[in-house]
Amino acid sequence: MRAARVVAMKDRRVTVFDEASRSHFTLPYAAIVTVPSSGADTDAAATAKPTPPPEIASRADFRVGNRVSFTDRNLQHRVGLIVRINQRTATLDCDGQTWRVGFGLLRPLVDI
Repeated sequence: MRAARVVAMKDRRVTVFDEASRSHFTLPYAAIVTVPSSGADTDAAATAKPTPPPEIASRADFRVGNRVSFTDRNLQHRVGLIVRINQRTATLDCDGQTWRVGFGLLRPLVDI
């Protein structure tokens, strides 16, 4: 066990900096054990499981005709229909406006 500081997070791995050896390590999330700050119960921290990173959508998750939602640069919630799949973005029709949005920002809508 070593104390280290998180410097980068990816979808499956995290990069930490070990101050004692002054080196970087890349680890899977499962290898990290969090320790509570001073004054907290140490037994509770030993049994707590770290939460996995949120799932980031990729190009394979979407098709033309899917209804999706996203938050625009003005923090407005938008809903649209995918009309084209590009290399890194999807082209959406949102109430007559055309938007190009990265796949990581899209959330699929499910009709109930």
